[in-house]
Amino acid sequence: MKMHTALAVAAGALLAATSMAGMAAAQDVSGKGGPVQVGGDNWHADQSIHTEYWDGRVEVQQDDAQLRADHMKLIHLPGGANGDDQKSWGDVVRMEAEGNVYYKTEDRTMTGDNAVYTKEDDTVVITGAKVILKQGENVMTGTRLVSHPNAGTSTFDSSPESTNHGRVVAVLYPNEDANGNPKSKTATSTTPAKPGAKPATTAKTPASKTTASKPAAAASSSSSSSGVPH
Repeated sequence: MKMHTALAVAAGALLAATSMAGMAAAQDVSGKGGPVQVGGDNWHADQSIHTEYWDGRVEVQQDDAQLRADHMKLIHLPGGANGDDQKSWGDVVRMEAEGNVYYKTEDRTMTGDNAVYTKEDDTVVITGAKVILKQGENVMTGTRLVSHPNAGTSTFDSSPESTNHGRVVAVLYPNEDANGNPKSKTATSTTPAKPGAKPATTAKTPASKTTASKPAAAASSSSSSSGVPH
């Protein structure tokens, strides 16, 4: 199964999503690239601490990738070549998403209550009463997902108070295709032919003929030589 890889990839995609709403250059949310669209009910920026706030149905969209949350806070470094220009904005170094966190790519989704990304130690932490990772039909649940995207390592935990009672639970489906989706099972229904059976044919009704009566002996002789029933 590819669930360990899926965790790292999904967390890595979330990592990319954290940097895209900044005052500096946008980062990719989708590996396919393209324009990034950010929306929310309210936006506020505090230049003194290089922090921006998005509130209310926050949504980030790029190609087939989507990140949603009720609230997002993006903390930037100062800009400039040496990172000391207080009037400009640099890279995002920390992201905090709160409330109904949802991340979706072409073939996987990840949900939780809160997500925090810190660039310094390359860590994404997703927490909630029920953190869910789905890839195709495969499902993994816990209460805390800690991932280091660049290192490709992930850890899933579950608290004793959770519905999983302290256990990480995974439901994995076999026979997956390359995308982690179950292969389609299209059964072809065929009925084997019986030995010696011939294909059904449409019977043709010979045109009726009027024949003259023949003596019994002659009719019998005609039957044996020409196969005409009598």
